Amino acid sequence: MTAPLVSVVLASYNNAGLISESIRSILNQTYSNFEVIIADDGSDDDSQSIINKFASAYPRIKTILSKQNEGISNNRNKAIRKATGTYIAIVDSDDICLPTRLSEQVKYLENHANVGVLGTKWYVFTDNPDNFVKGNLSINDINAGKVPVHNPTTMIRKQIFDNYGLFDSRIRYCEDVELYYRWYSQGVVFRNLNRYLTKYRVAHGNNTGENINALLYWQLFKLNMMAITKYKIRFSLSGYLFTLKLFLYCLYRSLRLNHIYSVTRDI
Repeated sequence: MTAPLVSVVLASYNNAGLISESIRSILNQTYSNFEVIIADDGSDDDSQSIINKFASAYPRIKTILSKQNEGISNNRNKAIRKATGTYIAIVDSDDICLPTRLSEQVKYLENHANVGVLGTKWYVFTDNPDNFVKGNLSINDINAGKVPVHNPTTMIRKQIFDNYGLFDSRIRYCEDVELYYRWYSQGVVFRNLNRYLTKYRVAHGNNTGENINALLYWQLFKLNMMAITKYKIRFSLSGYLFTLKLFLYCLYRSLRLNHIYSVTRDI
């Protein structure tokens, strides 16, 4: 029996210093029947030059190099539309796939025909991939107002995209959250493999970190409200409380209560 083709979808934007390591981790997979589709969203660093060098050396790599930035959702959707595989493996351009990631996920999906989306556990690191903490999600996390899988670890049946739709191009932050809530509401089955198969890179904090967090929390609140009102997903009590917590944090930030606290705490 021929091994099913996997389309590895790698979305890139201004990651010239990191993308080579990510691409090499894909090329070093023990699984052999895969293509790589790299979609670059108008990078203004050397990303596209690096991508072209890899594509010239490895025929299995296909490229989509945009001249203008159109957002992560549009960028990923372009790559998914170009994919010809049975399965889509999502990879971010600064993350590292461990060598058996594709083979282990394909094996599971081939043996569990009812599962549409398969995530894994992951390692979290900053600069040094060997200095990490462990991350994981549970399928039951959706009851707690959180997505059941971590997007950069997922392998998804191509027919799920065909039947239930792509990323919403209007959403520029947490686009995977909306996608997975939408699919879950339509009966798509999610599972997580009890294996650490991806190293997920996080950036060091900076002066804009709190503002970025506020934007992400507001987006997560809106998406959770969408899950409740539009997609009719019923959270557990902890899920509703988590959604309320997101709102209260955003209210706290918008009213600048943190500033008031910092001024008055020593009075």
